[in-house]
Amino acid sequence: MAAQIVTRSTFEPKAQKSGYVNLSRSGRAHAQLHPHSYGVVLVVRESDPATFGLALLPTVPIHSLRGYRGSNKGWLEGTRGTKQPAAAFHVPAELAADADHDGWKEVDALLSYALNK
Repeated sequence: MAAQIVTRSTFEPKAQKSGYVNLSRSGRAHAQLHPHSYGVVLVVRESDPATFGLALLPTVPIHSLRGYRGSNKGWLEGTRGTKQPAAAFHVPAELAADADHDGWKEVDALLSYALNK
């Protein structure tokens, strides 16, 4: 699942010790992928979940992410290198089996947003 999201993006993935993956461009993290029991969580920086109005990808509280500690905690909360908190969205594993699933449009919208952050 994570590999499919990386392939759809133009970001460079870099795995972190806590198990999440930074999606970077020019050495700066714009998004993250966190493990989830059923799929992955896509995190975009400086975002309000309500802005997107997503119907298929539910939000996930950032404090529940496995990588919510250390310097990454500040990135997620918007106090380190960002101006406001990040938003996290659950990408269910069922998307992996269906390349035409409407959820991919929402993933693409989040990745597009992340390019500008």
